[in-house]
Amino acid sequence: MMYRINLFRNILLLGLTLVFFYACGNDDDTNSLRYRNSKYVKFEVYAGSEEGGALIEKKVDSVKYFNAIMESFTDAMISFDADRILVGQVSISESSPYKFDNGLLYIYNDGLWQYFGYGNTGNVTIRQHYAAYKQNGGIIQRFRGTSKEAYTMEEAIKNTPFVALSGMVNKADTLIVCTRDSYFK
Repeated sequence: MMYRINLFRNILLLGLTLVFFYACGNDDDTNSLRYRNSKYVKFEVYAGSEEGGALIEKKVDSVKYFNAIMESFTDAMISFDADRILVGQVSISESSPYKFDNGLLYIYNDGLWQYFGYGNTGNVTIRQHYAAYKQNGGIIQRFRGTSKEAYTMEEAIKNTPFVALSGMVNKADTLIVCTRDSYFK
């Protein structure tokens, strides 16, 4: 009987020791970051005129133009292991090889290293670019810009029927180009 008690006590102590070392172990190989907030770092509105499109100072409801295509990171987490990044949302998660180069974060996707954001394994900002346009007051057309550090109006307008600001000759023509940063810590 005494043998069973000692055996039980030793197994219990071994189990508690393993739990303690697991809980206090080195977590350098895995970091999990939670979504904190997002903000626009660029939001430009161009309006058409007889002379072509021009940058205007106008308050625009971003949800009206971009809600349909913007990813919501509200419930997202980012995790790093030795060579992969895992971006998980409520029902979708993606895993890719990653690398940091001078503070810029790249993921390996479709055979290429693609810009994804900036930071480090303890603090990441995901940068996304969006554009929307209306030609002659028509239906709003939206698209996501190229994944890169900066995205310009000239790049966005090439993906519209205007092709250049000079093509925005109707007063109802509109082009919006924006960049949004989502912060994870």
